[in-house]
Amino acid sequence: MDGETTEVLVSQFVSFVGGRVSEVTLDWYAQDDTGAVWFFGEDVTRYEDGVLLDHEGSWLAGEDGPPAMIMPADPHLGDVFRSENIPDFIVEEVVVQNLGVTVPGPRGPVDGAMVGQELHILEGLAENKTFAPGYGEFTSGIGSNVETMALCLPIDAASGPVPAELSALSNGAVDILDAAETEDWDGVTAKLEAMNAEWAAYEARGGVPPLLAIQMNGALDAVAGDPLSPALGEHNVEGVREAAVRVAQASLDIQLRYRSSAEIDLARFGLWARQLVVDSSSDEPDPGHIAGDVTTLELVWDRIAHTLDDATVSDIEAQLADLRIAADTEDTGVAADAAPRLVETVSGANPPA
Repeated sequence: MDGETTEVLVSQFVSFVGGRVSEVTLDWYAQDDTGAVWFFGEDVTRYEDGVLLDHEGSWLAGEDGPPAMIMPADPHLGDVFRSENIPDFIVEEVVVQNLGVTVPGPRGPVDGAMVGQELHILEGLAENKTFAPGYGEFTSGIGSNVETMALCLPIDAASGPVPAELSALSNGAVDILDAAETEDWDGVTAKLEAMNAEWAAYEARGGVPPLLAIQMNGALDAVAGDPLSPALGEHNVEGVREAAVRVAQASLDIQLRYRSSAEIDLARFGLWARQLVVDSSSDEPDPGHIAGDVTTLELVWDRIAHTLDDATVSDIEAQLADLRIAADTEDTGVAADAAPRLVETVSGANPPA
């Protein structure tokens, strides 16, 4: 304010609905000398059917309004603070209602949580918001619109190498992608049975983050299908392949406990390239799905480009540029030709040290 500057941390938030990108927000945070965290604004981009819809909700401290406290360092019952405070645009106020609460977390009970009620003053709505030590904002929302922490690093990191079962799930998902493409349904069935056994063995160890266990079980079930979407039973190539990608993504989410975020993001980038192959090679390619895949690839790329060598960066960025043009012009044929090349390029990339 008044010409002064503050060094902030930039957080990238990506929301997916039905597996497709819905919103991307860059949030700016800073911590004061007492330990309280302040919110300096957000750059919001919303998508509809893979295409940019608007930037509704964006604001920047110093231009649109003042920074606002989003998490106190030493809260007391009855404390009130405003996490966003721009009259006639957005005003959110939190009242501390409970302290020392124990909440279920990714690895078991988490002690010392704070529960507040957040009032969305302009809208006349209220929601509960929980903050937990080592996690920050832990749970928020109301009704069916709830966001809950499934995993957080470094607090949920695990020691040792990636368990063999998780690697088998990732590798098996890629095998199913290939087998379904050639309509080798016996191969798909055999691989799925082996993967279910691997997952059962890993779950039996205990300690699997509950929300990630739900995600993996749902992804594995989706490969076989349910009465509403019998992917394998109806030999639905696209349905089985898309479900296989979800299994691999779910495995990576759990592997994040054992691997660096840069390694996982490189693997995620490769999976989204495979998702683009699935979407662009379907019988009736959906331009919105392709556009969403390309957008997601660009978002993940922003997180990993600095970790790779110059030649790989140059190659991938040229391919992403071509894919962006194809997405913007709804040229599904170009996307179908380019997607397999991107998968091959990423497969040969050296993972970050």
